[in-house]
Amino acid sequence: MDIATIVGIVVAFGLIVWSILLGGSLSGFIDIPSVAVVLGGTLGALLINFPLANFLGMGKIIMKTIMFSLDEPGEVIGKMVKYAERARREGMLALEEDSENETDPFLRKGLRLAVDGTDPQLLEKILETDVEQIENRHADGAKLLGMGGTFAPAYGIQGRDDDQEHDHRRHHGHPERGQPPHRGRETQVVPVAHRAGEG
Repeated sequence: MDIATIVGIVVAFGLIVWSILLGGSLSGFIDIPSVAVVLGGTLGALLINFPLANFLGMGKIIMKTIMFSLDEPGEVIGKMVKYAERARREGMLALEEDSENETDPFLRKGLRLAVDGTDPQLLEKILETDVEQIENRHADGAKLLGMGGTFAPAYGIQGRDDDQEHDHRRHHGHPERGQPPHRGRETQVVPVAHRAGEG
């Protein structure tokens, strides 16, 4: 796991919460209908644009994005050089134990195919196909998350507009329906102050 990912998430959310608390309380910034619009709209849009299997795998994609650890290229190259030297000295069958102990799934598969006597050209083709499938899978996951990041702000704006419209109608009523404004405490401040000024 790359520690920079965790640090970035903690710093980003920490600064957001800190800035909110400077201006009031968290409860003042949470509007349940707006949250429903953002989450419901984003998830619905993703379901429309992607197969169900891709959508259900979104949690695994997010976890892999956070928990993924990249092997050092030098370490991988060192392993492959060691395997090649051993195969040259002792033969391919000597790599059978290494294939069982290898932790990297891709290298382990390559070693097992080599030990089984797979034709080198066929082995190369199999591994290239695996790489293409991994790249395509990662591209689909990135596209899903990227599209979610595109839809969420748009629905966030819609949720804000809906909330403002709700507040407007609560204070000013529905003139098109002939409904008076809601006589809450906010709308009673002005007439009370006006009468006080007349006294």
